[in-house]
Amino acid sequence: MYDFTILVMEGAFSSSVAVTRDMLAAASALAPRLGVPAPRWRLCSIDGGDVQLQGGMSVQTTRLPARSGQDASVWVLPGLGLNTPDAVSRRFAMADVPGVIDQLARHVAAGGQVAASCSAVFMLHAAGLLEGRRATTTWWLAPLLRSM
Repeated sequence: MYDFTILVMEGAFSSSVAVTRDMLAAASALAPRLGVPAPRWRLCSIDGGDVQLQGGMSVQTTRLPARSGQDASVWVLPGLGLNTPDAVSRRFAMADVPGVIDQLARHVAAGGQVAASCSAVFMLHAAGLLEGRRATTTWWLAPLLRSM
Protein backbone atom coordinates (compact mmCIF):
# COMPACT_ATOMS: atom_id res chain seq x y z
CA MET A 1 0.00 0.00 0.00
CA TYR A 2 1.16 3.49 -0.83
CA ASP A 3 0.33 6.76 0.85
CA PHE A 4 1.08 8.82 -2.26
CA THR A 5 1.07 8.21 -5.99
CA ILE A 6 3.04 10.85 -7.87
CA LEU A 7 1.41 10.94 -11.30
CA VAL A 8 4.09 12.18 -13.70
CA MET A 9 3.01 13.49 -17.08
CA GLU A 10 5.20 13.81 -20.16
CA GLY A 11 6.91 17.20 -20.22
CA ALA A 12 6.25 17.93 -16.54
CA PHE A 13 8.34 20.62 -14.88
CA SER A 14 11.48 18.82 -13.67
CA SER A 15 11.78 20.76 -10.44
CA SER A 16 8.12 20.15 -9.56
CA VAL A 17 8.58 16.39 -9.89
CA ALA A 18 11.82 16.59 -7.91
CA VAL A 19 10.46 18.75 -5.08
CA THR A 20 7.41 16.49 -4.69
CA ARG A 21 9.65 13.45 -4.39
CA ASP A 22 12.17 15.26 -2.16
CA MET A 23 9.49 16.45 0.29
CA LEU A 24 8.25 12.87 0.68
CA ALA A 25 11.83 11.66 1.14
CA ALA A 26 12.37 14.32 3.83
CA ALA A 27 9.17 13.26 5.58
CA SER A 28 10.33 9.66 5.43
CA ALA A 29 13.69 10.56 6.96
CA LEU A 30 12.06 12.56 9.78
CA ALA A 31 9.32 10.04 10.56
CA PRO A 32 11.38 7.76 12.85
CA ARG A 33 12.46 10.73 14.97
CA LEU A 34 8.84 11.80 15.31
CA GLY A 35 7.58 8.31 16.05
CA VAL A 36 5.23 8.22 13.06
CA PRO A 37 5.11 5.87 10.09
CA ALA A 38 7.21 6.91 7.12
CA PRO A 39 5.17 7.80 4.04
CA ARG A 40 5.35 5.40 1.12
CA TRP A 41 5.10 6.61 -2.46
CA ARG A 42 5.47 5.57 -6.05
CA LEU A 43 6.16 7.40 -9.30
CA CYS A 44 3.58 6.47 -11.93
CA SER A 45 2.52 7.51 -15.40
CA ILE A 46 -0.31 6.42 -17.66
CA ASP A 47 1.87 3.98 -19.63
CA GLY A 48 4.78 3.46 -17.24
CA GLY A 49 8.42 3.52 -18.27
CA ASP A 50 10.72 6.44 -18.87
CA VAL A 51 8.93 9.82 -18.84
CA GLN A 52 10.64 12.81 -20.40
CA LEU A 53 10.50 15.97 -18.30
CA GLN A 54 11.30 19.54 -19.25
CA GLY A 55 14.95 20.47 -19.52
CA GLY A 56 16.08 17.12 -20.93
CA MET A 57 15.60 15.17 -17.70
CA SER A 58 13.60 11.97 -17.38
CA VAL A 59 12.24 9.79 -14.61
CA GLN A 60 11.43 6.11 -14.47
CA THR A 61 7.81 5.32 -13.60
CA THR A 62 5.56 2.33 -13.21
CA ARG A 63 2.27 2.07 -15.05
CA LEU A 64 -0.61 3.67 -13.18
CA PRO A 65 -2.69 0.74 -11.95
CA ALA A 66 -6.39 0.56 -12.62
CA ARG A 67 -8.34 2.08 -9.77
CA SER A 68 -9.15 -0.50 -7.18
CA GLY A 69 -10.92 -0.20 -3.89
CA GLN A 70 -7.62 -0.84 -2.20
CA ASP A 71 -5.77 2.23 -3.56
CA ALA A 72 -6.05 4.71 -0.71
CA SER A 73 -3.07 6.76 -1.87
CA VAL A 74 -3.35 10.48 -2.51
CA TRP A 75 -2.57 11.12 -6.16
CA VAL A 76 -0.28 14.12 -6.65
CA LEU A 77 0.26 15.78 -10.04
CA PRO A 78 3.46 17.84 -10.16
CA GLY A 79 3.36 21.10 -12.11
CA LEU A 80 3.46 20.95 -15.89
CA GLY A 81 5.55 24.07 -16.45
CA LEU A 82 2.94 25.72 -18.70
CA ASN A 83 3.63 29.41 -19.10
CA THR A 84 0.85 30.73 -21.34
CA PRO A 85 -2.79 30.00 -22.21
CA ASP A 86 -1.54 28.71 -25.59
CA ALA A 87 0.78 26.29 -23.80
CA VAL A 88 -2.17 25.03 -21.76
CA SER A 89 -4.18 24.49 -24.98
CA ARG A 90 -1.29 22.66 -26.67
CA ARG A 91 -0.78 20.41 -23.63
CA PHE A 92 -4.45 19.49 -23.56
CA ALA A 93 -4.24 18.45 -27.20
CA MET A 94 -1.66 15.75 -26.39
CA ALA A 95 -2.60 12.07 -26.51
CA ASP A 96 -2.06 11.27 -22.82
CA VAL A 97 -4.45 13.89 -21.45
CA PRO A 98 -7.78 12.02 -21.85
CA GLY A 99 -6.36 9.02 -19.99
CA VAL A 100 -5.06 11.16 -17.14
CA ILE A 101 -8.38 13.02 -16.85
CA ASP A 102 -10.32 9.76 -16.86
CA GLN A 103 -8.09 8.15 -14.22
CA LEU A 104 -8.28 11.21 -11.96
CA ALA A 105 -12.08 11.27 -12.14
CA ARG A 106 -12.28 7.52 -11.44
CA HIS A 107 -9.92 7.78 -8.49
CA VAL A 108 -12.00 10.50 -6.86
CA ALA A 109 -15.31 8.80 -7.70
CA ALA A 110 -14.03 5.73 -5.83
CA GLY A 111 -13.27 7.85 -2.77
CA GLY A 112 -9.66 8.80 -3.55
CA GLN A 113 -8.01 12.15 -3.01
CA VAL A 114 -5.97 14.20 -5.49
CA ALA A 115 -3.69 17.21 -5.33
CA ALA A 116 -1.90 19.21 -8.00
CA SER A 117 0.66 21.95 -8.10
CA CYS A 118 0.90 24.96 -10.34
CA SER A 119 -0.41 24.40 -13.88
CA ALA A 120 -1.36 20.77 -13.20
CA VAL A 121 -4.47 22.22 -11.51
CA PHE A 122 -5.89 22.50 -15.04
CA MET A 123 -5.99 18.68 -15.16
CA LEU A 124 -8.12 18.64 -12.01
CA HIS A 125 -10.44 21.19 -13.62
CA ALA A 126 -10.72 19.13 -16.81
CA ALA A 127 -11.63 16.07 -14.73
CA GLY A 128 -14.48 18.04 -13.12
CA LEU A 129 -12.86 17.94 -9.70
CA LEU A 130 -12.86 21.66 -8.93
CA GLU A 131 -16.62 22.26 -9.08
CA GLY A 132 -17.67 24.19 -5.99
CA ARG A 133 -14.11 24.37 -4.70
CA ARG A 134 -11.52 27.08 -4.43
CA ALA A 135 -8.30 26.43 -6.29
CA THR A 136 -5.17 28.31 -7.09
CA THR A 137 -2.51 28.17 -9.74
CA THR A 138 0.39 30.33 -10.73
CA TRP A 139 -0.57 34.01 -10.84
CA TRP A 140 -0.11 34.39 -14.60
CA LEU A 141 -2.56 31.57 -15.36
CA ALA A 142 -5.12 32.45 -12.66
CA PRO A 143 -7.27 34.55 -15.05
CA LEU A 144 -7.47 31.61 -17.48
CA LEU A 145 -8.44 29.17 -14.73
CA ARG A 146 -11.03 31.60 -13.41
CA SER A 147 -12.56 32.02 -16.89
CA MET A 148 -12.87 28.26 -17.29
